[in-house]
Amino acid sequence: MNSGRIRKDGNWLVGKKFFLKHGFESVDQYPPFELTVKKFNDAPSPSFSGEFEERLRAYGKGLTIIRSDQCLYVDAAVRAALNTTKELGIRAKMVELKSFEDVRRLSPSPYGVFGIVCDGKLVSYHNVAKKELMNILGNLSSS
Repeated sequence: MNSGRIRKDGNWLVGKKFFLKHGFESVDQYPPFELTVKKFNDAPSPSFSGEFEERLRAYGKGLTIIRSDQCLYVDAAVRAALNTTKELGIRAKMVELKSFEDVRRLSPSPYGVFGIVCDGKLVSYHNVAKKELMNILGNLSSS
């Protein structure tokens, strides 16, 4: 039996040192995400489902918003993203992750709750403010 969690560094998140100090070990990474596990026996270590780059390419050209109903903030994030893309004249596709199978098959990152993919690149996996999303999309269109 193992106890695991996906972690990443951030201002308000518990740092890696805390988990290492308490017996967790890093078993998989997909930057900026890291899967840390505290092992209680010889059970196999978990891993990310992988193939994230392949999934990103599968979304192809254009903007895709990926969402699940796991977080109460996702509705607001989706609304903000759709309003911003509409204001910029960008059409967006929506992909709903309704089961853990969908997340394992379709999520473009280990964070299977929310994501914004533009032209096969993950541009956000968290709620972004309108101004930040406009900057991200503006930078993509000018590159």
